[in-house]
Amino acid sequence: MSVETCISSGAVSAAAVAVLPDAALVCRLDGEIVGVNEPAAAMFATTVEGLTQNPIDRWLGVKPLLAELRVGEDRAARRIDVCGHRANGVPFPLRASVRLVGDDEECRAVWILRELDADDLVTVAQRFFDVGFDRAPIGMALFNTDGQYVRANTELCRVLGRSDADLIGRRDQELTHPQDRQSDLDAAAEIFAGHRDTHRCEKRFVRPDGSVVWTIASLTFLRDEAGEPLLWVGQFQDITARRAAEEAERRERGLSQLIIDSMSDGVVLTRDGRIVAVNDALCRLTGFPRAVLVGAASPYPFWPSERRAEILAAQKRIVDQGSGELELMLVRDNGERFPASVVTARAAEQDGPPAFVSTIRDISERKRQQDELERQATHDGLTGVLNRAAFTERMEREIASARAAGQPLSLALVDLDHFKAINDRHGHPVGDRVLAETAARLRAAGRAGDHLGRVGGEEFAWLFPGADADAAFLAAERARRAVEAAVVAGYDGVTLSIGVCTLSDATDGEDLYRLADAALYRAKALGRNQCAVHGA
Repeated sequence: MSVETCISSGAVSAAAVAVLPDAALVCRLDGEIVGVNEPAAAMFATTVEGLTQNPIDRWLGVKPLLAELRVGEDRAARRIDVCGHRANGVPFPLRASVRLVGDDEECRAVWILRELDADDLVTVAQRFFDVGFDRAPIGMALFNTDGQYVRANTELCRVLGRSDADLIGRRDQELTHPQDRQSDLDAAAEIFAGHRDTHRCEKRFVRPDGSVVWTIASLTFLRDEAGEPLLWVGQFQDITARRAAEEAERRERGLSQLIIDSMSDGVVLTRDGRIVAVNDALCRLTGFPRAVLVGAASPYPFWPSERRAEILAAQKRIVDQGSGELELMLVRDNGERFPASVVTARAAEQDGPPAFVSTIRDISERKRQQDELERQATHDGLTGVLNRAAFTERMEREIASARAAGQPLSLALVDLDHFKAINDRHGHPVGDRVLAETAARLRAAGRAGDHLGRVGGEEFAWLFPGADADAAFLAAERARRAVEAAVVAGYDGVTLSIGVCTLSDATDGEDLYRLADAALYRAKALGRNQCAVHGA
């Protein structure tokens, strides 16, 4: 029985289908397969029983078509291309003829199936290529060997702002931005010479309204079987928005860099502990060139080696907190140390490791001014030694320290003999010079850890940590003799009376001062220009 006889006669029994020469199967409109032959089983790489154990939708994606056939009144045979699925799941193209037979209660769909051959596939592929070309989401074009448009899709027309009719027959060079034409010509020359067959670049086109559109152009030169030039295939992706965003970002980065570079403070950007950017001011401040700083991981070059552990700990606290301000001692490229204020803050949130921006300012002058203000608050303006309040505070600290450590400590009170007569006879300017030079000789006679203060008009207090009464007496005597033997401010009659007392003889600081003062008055009573020790 032929296929036509089977279908036209309505003989759709399993026996009738089995003898058909072409692959055939019969199904109910609900998809149940009720007849199948061996060619069909072979086509789907299974058995007759295997085919009938599954609904037709397992083998052919035609369920929507069955519903359409059910409601249709026309029972003429239809030819359609469908996708089949072999038993192992591999898809393959089929051409099918389908027709409904039987009455409404016993209606069946008869399928005659044929695999597409090579010629069929080329035809189908060409059809799908045409659809894919015309509906592609990126610009597509075909050019002849002279670069003239012979075909352009809808997206390319939109990108170039021109109709299909306006493009066909025009050369690509006419629409290309003048600054990009030469690079296209150079690439074409290499391709015509056989050095390569493709060219990919970013290029610009000029639209009819004068606006510029940026594209990523991918061009492939095709040759025929004999190797002769055939045509160009071009793909063009519109990247105008991306280029505009990149340009805006570049301008923003450039402006930000200009602002940063104009700052007088050093600026450093770190990410994951590594320096990724610095400004010119930081290079000037530290003396390190940009090439040394950028890319450096902590400890950074401007951290002094002896302070690295301290700075690392401080840095960790700031990272944990997200921001912070520190005063640190940093180092320049030449080894010079300088005090700096470092203000650090987390940069805007972004993907990847956290970034931090730090501004670094040299505060040497500020520290110098602070030190000078502190010195003025604690030191005598004329002689440069501690003033009375600062000396008293220092003495209390040294007493507490000496008692805690079980160490000796002594105090000497020094008075310039007949100082009023010097002022009366030679004037106060000379008297001031005498006081200043006397203080300098006292400091020269002492040790590095001693403390000297001016506690009255012509009276000095001299503290000797770690010295007992004998050691303090020797130092006091050395200073007294040095002053007596010197010409002080052009005046050769300056002498000192000194009273010494050790802490072991006193109950507290006030008592120590009182006993030293008593020893001083004893030295004066004995004729001045001498040193007296309490209890001696």
